[in-house]
Amino acid sequence: MENQFYIDSKYLSPDALTEKHRLETNPASRTNHMEYLLGMEVIESNVQSCVLEQMNSYDYSKYTADEVFEMGLLFSECQRGSEVWKRCWNQFEDIKKEVTSHEIMSLS
Repeated sequence: MENQFYIDSKYLSPDALTEKHRLETNPASRTNHMEYLLGMEVIESNVQSCVLEQMNSYDYSKYTADEVFEMGLLFSECQRGSEVWKRCWNQFEDIKKEVTSHEIMSLS
């Protein structure tokens, strides 16, 4: 398969470009940047397993849409009961009337 993404320099000679293209298309000249190289310290970590464990144990039915939206407003530093709060809440109520959770679930 031909490489369509060459970034060539007009300053390279034809021979240098040929060598550059040969190296770019040769899988043996590629480095796996995710592998440890000789002399590197291998540091064990459980971060990924902890994140996946937490993600898999999360109960998505724990909070209602109203609670999630209210927390979003609180984190946006809206004062509860303010005009901005009321406008946002009214818009949220309008959206809830138009979209059911079944429709939202079918999108994923």
